Formats: sequence, C-alpha cells, structure tokens
Amino acid sequence: MEREQVILVVDDEVDLITIFERTLRRAGYRVLSALNGEEALQVVEQEAGKIDLVISDVVMPKMAGRELAWRLHTQYPQIPMVLLSGYADRDAALEMMDPDQPRFLEKPIDLAELEDVVREILSDGSD
Repeated sequence: MEREQVILVVDDEVDLITIFERTLRRAGYRVLSALNGEEALQVVEQEAGKIDLVISDVVMPKMAGRELAWRLHTQYPQIPMVLLSGYADRDAALEMMDPDQPRFLEKPIDLAELEDVVREILSDGSD
C-alpha cells in the first residue's frame, strides 16, 4: 500500500491554513500545520522523515519563512518547499532556496495553481 503524502502548511493566518488544509485534503494529501517556523521545525522533527513538502509564508513572527527555508535546506535537504508571500520579496525568498527547487507563489493564492504546484513537486519526487 502506498504511503499517504504529507504536506506541512506554515502560516500565521489560521484562516489561510484552514483553506489550504481543506483544499489539499480534498486532493488526497495528509496535511499538518504550524503557526511559525519554530513550530514547523518541531513538526518536521516529530514526524521524522514523513514530511514530503513544506508550504510556508515568508513573513511570520518568531521565525520567518526565509529562515525556515534555510534551516530546512540545511537539516532536511530532501524536503522541497514552496514559499508564499503577499509582499515583494520573491527574489530574497528564492535566494534561500535550493537552486534546483525554487518555488514561490504570490498571495492571494490561486488554489488551483497551488494544487498544480504541489502535484508537480510531489510527482517529481516519486519517480
């Protein structure tokens, strides 16, 4: 039996997490959430190798998405990441990413586009 793919959504906006959870669960994924980068790192550690993708806002309290991206890339380079922002910091966000995996979506997020990007990333990793 194939393992259910797990996505971690990290955002300080609870309403946005709820929308993403609903959308991604309908698409067949298991979804976990965290309200900031510190919580996200704890979830990744607790799930020990089960996280297939992290979707994170760039601007958050405690630990921003760029620092989270850097720490994940350093500690868990196998986990791809999608960064989200309503601000004009796409280039700064991408500087922190693995050059082979840069993904960035601007808020407001088109949910169909989000599903397409998730499907593309996760199908690339399962070949």
